[in-house]
Amino acid sequence: MTQYQLVQHDSQNIEMRLAAERKLAVAEERELQRIVQKALGHSFTIRFTYFSGNIPRGPGGKFEEFICLVR
Repeated sequence: MTQYQLVQHDSQNIEMRLAAERKLAVAEERELQRIVQKALGHSFTIRFTYFSGNIPRGPGGKFEEFICLVR
């Protein structure tokens, strides 16, 4: 994995964006989900999105590891 980004869409759902050479196996996704949930202290539903190149930067050109879209 070369790059990751977490995007919180609402109070229960996080999208984990991964720029990687290959898609993770189901068991690897489950383990990564467990690690992230433990680190965040909440059992968020985590959905994986894969990018073959770099994850796009924000409007200001800056790369953010965590983006919260909850208003």
